[in-house]
Amino acid sequence: MKTQLSFTKRTLWLLAITMVTTVAMEAQQIINATLQNDGRTRQYRLYIPASYDASTPTPLILNFHGFTNNIDTQFNQSDFRQLAEDNQFIFVTPQGLGFLAGWAINNNFGGNEDDLGFSDALIDRIQQDYNINEKRIYATGFSNGGFFSYRLACELSPRIAAVASVAGSMTRRWIDNNQCQPQHPTAVLQITGTNDNVISINGNGSNEPIQDVMEYWSAVNNGDSTPDVIQLGGGSTRSIWDNGDNGVIAEFIRVQGKGHSWNGGNVNTSQEVWNFFSRFDIDGAIDGTPPPPPTACSTTITSFPFSESFESGLGQWSQSTSDDINWTRDSGGTPSNSTGPSNGADGNFYLYVEASGNGTGFPNKRAILNSPCLDFSGVDTPTLNFQYHMFGSAINSLTVEARTDNTGNWLAVFSRSGDQGNVWNGTSINLSDYAGNPSVQLRFNVVTGSGGSGWQSDIAIDAVSIQNGTVDPGPTCDSINFNDFTVTPFSNQDNAGNFSIESGGDALSLTNNTWKYIGLNYNVTANTVIEFDFSSTSQGEIHAVGFENNNSLTASRYFKVHGTQNYGVTNFDNYSSGTTNYVIPVGSFYTGSMDRLVFINDNDSGSGNNSVFSNVKIYEGSCGGSLIADRSSDFDSLTPILGTEGEGIGAIKMTPNPTNDLFSLNLNSESTVDTMISIYTLLGQKKYEARLQSGVNNFSANSLGLSSGIYVVKIKSQGEEGIAQKLIVR
Repeated sequence: MKTQLSFTKRTLWLLAITMVTTVAMEAQQIINATLQNDGRTRQYRLYIPASYDASTPTPLILNFHGFTNNIDTQFNQSDFRQLAEDNQFIFVTPQGLGFLAGWAINNNFGGNEDDLGFSDALIDRIQQDYNINEKRIYATGFSNGGFFSYRLACELSPRIAAVASVAGSMTRRWIDNNQCQPQHPTAVLQITGTNDNVISINGNGSNEPIQDVMEYWSAVNNGDSTPDVIQLGGGSTRSIWDNGDNGVIAEFIRVQGKGHSWNGGNVNTSQEVWNFFSRFDIDGAIDGTPPPPPTACSTTITSFPFSESFESGLGQWSQSTSDDINWTRDSGGTPSNSTGPSNGADGNFYLYVEASGNGTGFPNKRAILNSPCLDFSGVDTPTLNFQYHMFGSAINSLTVEARTDNTGNWLAVFSRSGDQGNVWNGTSINLSDYAGNPSVQLRFNVVTGSGGSGWQSDIAIDAVSIQNGTVDPGPTCDSINFNDFTVTPFSNQDNAGNFSIESGGDALSLTNNTWKYIGLNYNVTANTVIEFDFSSTSQGEIHAVGFENNNSLTASRYFKVHGTQNYGVTNFDNYSSGTTNYVIPVGSFYTGSMDRLVFINDNDSGSGNNSVFSNVKIYEGSCGGSLIADRSSDFDSLTPILGTEGEGIGAIKMTPNPTNDLFSLNLNSESTVDTMISIYTLLGQKKYEARLQSGVNNFSANSLGLSSGIYVVKIKSQGEEGIAQKLIVR
């Protein structure tokens, strides 16, 4: 039996003039702080990994958010924390200024704020408090933050070793007016999705095409004029303009299917950014050579199914030598109370990660189990099936990752975190992106828990099988018991608030204009499915369900199944009568960390409508003995069909658009509170701001000084995320 060991928190004392708020997480720290620059108070968030060694110069990454975003958005979507722990670097996420929080490029986008001076001062401040390697300071950013990263490479060149722009670019003015004057050969990385309709790969009137940006930097670096192109699978490519001075390169990763986002497609963006930075310092390529390839797998599997239940050993799986602790083969229960399985899922034995021992088994210790090489040359639908057990008060995470050709990045194909109950759970992971590849490797990657109860984080796997085709993982999934949750009004939409829990907790009944949520921390992956039964005897405007990560409306996350209003994701809007079972592959529409499940029974214009959501199940892949081979092919080809009618501020209509002069916005007072309108040029200059009144609001473009062109109209209401619409003035 384990005994709880004391854990001493170590505090980093900061010598700073600023007002600092620190959230200590054992040895690593998240530090929210401010500094004064150009008469303005500037905010930033600093992450100091547990692996930081004050005696060793440490790399620093400046991590800039996008236009209208903030620290929280960029910190969470880029999530460099584990990479920082593993590779001993510090990263800082600054906050832009103003309502739209843009970063100044060409001295106009994001206003005329001294963002360049702020970045310079921020580096100085961090260097005062930490041992920063002045040759290894990097800049990355999303969208407008990506543009600003290029500006730092141009105008803060003596301090910036390399930059990585995600969904950003460079403006034509920068290049045409020769505004970019780097002081040393600079390695640059650009990552852009083929479906990015905001900052297009092909450029527009203001922005250079990405190909031209790469050719510009390669020319600045005296590198190749044409790239080497590497196929990454799934239609994604890596183009490298090599042979620049001091060994630097320009690299463009074109991600098939990714839109205007940090994550998406088959590329691990944050991993790619760090891998790129790790190869260069301000003098060029580190050591003049790329890093050595990882250790190759020693065995190749060519016949499938390939199965292992660990009854006689590890089989052809192997322990990693680049982690903290090993996996343990066991039967009959782990030696710990309140964590770990008591038996195997298939036979007597299983593999698990023993989290005992403060400093040895926890906190945040990593255990990696590697597969042999897998030859999928003749495999059309490779599928990984396995059972996992994640039970304990401090459960951290289990991730399955894949790579090809014994090299390159590990890409997550499955991830679970937190307590999943004292049961074996099954999952089936579609590996079709790797079909036809002769050399694929998988690995199970576990991180143990933290805190005083970090020892209660044993994670186990069993019944691992890799085969051609999709099969059911077996165990029955439990439905949500609403009696175990607090049913809470959602956003500013819950006008009636009428609900009841029925059928012993298996059903949630909503009547009249009601939006409710239950708190549910869940990491939505590409394999996440929500299944439920739905019934209604009186139709309203929107009957829907979906995940959320805050208390604001996000129409693209709600799956509408019934109702008169064309709102949300409408692929499953087919309810007619009685009780209908819905199986919705949430992960085909969006992924990410969520903290609540929202149930919608909307009817702004009437009453009496009702919804009953029952037998609600959330699982990965498949559940309850049902074969999903037929469904999975349909799921893979799903394209979101989004409704054209908004809710709340999303329902505000701006007409006519385009306009020669007069236009109006109609505000529904029942669903919007304290609503503001701001109008900006495409370069971020604010032209107008006011509070909207209930009903019709009339405007004159001439009176507002809006000449012919395209403008961004930003509308924000209390309790809702702001929306932006384009206004065209002829």
